[in-house]
Amino acid sequence: MKKKLTEEELLRLLETSDEEFSDFLHSDSEYLPESEDEIENTLPTALIEDTEDTPNLLVDVDESDKWKENFDGMKNFPFLKHQELLVEVSDNNPVDFFRMLLTDECLQQVCDETNRYAEHIFLSNAGATHSRIFDWKILTSEELLVFLGLVLKFYLIADETTTDW
Repeated sequence: MKKKLTEEELLRLLETSDEEFSDFLHSDSEYLPESEDEIENTLPTALIEDTEDTPNLLVDVDESDKWKENFDGMKNFPFLKHQELLVEVSDNNPVDFFRMLLTDECLQQVCDETNRYAEHIFLSNAGATHSRIFDWKILTSEELLVFLGLVLKFYLIADETTTDW
């Protein structure tokens, strides 16, 4: 059910909302007006004159949007499956699990986008004759797999020396 609030009710809500957070206020002034007359006396005259000509505004407030601690209306979805993979893996080798995540289609997409970007750079660097982009070779999924394997090898092997690099 929606309840319409007038402008005065909205102002009253705004004025009293600071009381909830009074412990967190970090202002230098501790002055709080005690009545609406005091508030009107502190407002600039132009602001008072402007608000006197405006009609009361009505705002829709949905009463059902309040926070509830009761979860009676929610469905309970219990976990009924076993903790296992839902797809078959040919072997228990790490590369098989890796290839489950990085499929041939995914590798081909990375290669296509990399080659497309290289072509874009190649066409936009017409004046740079010594750029490395002119030596670009089309990237294949096999080359990408070798590159990713090298990256993973150097990431997984904790070796302080970089002689293998």
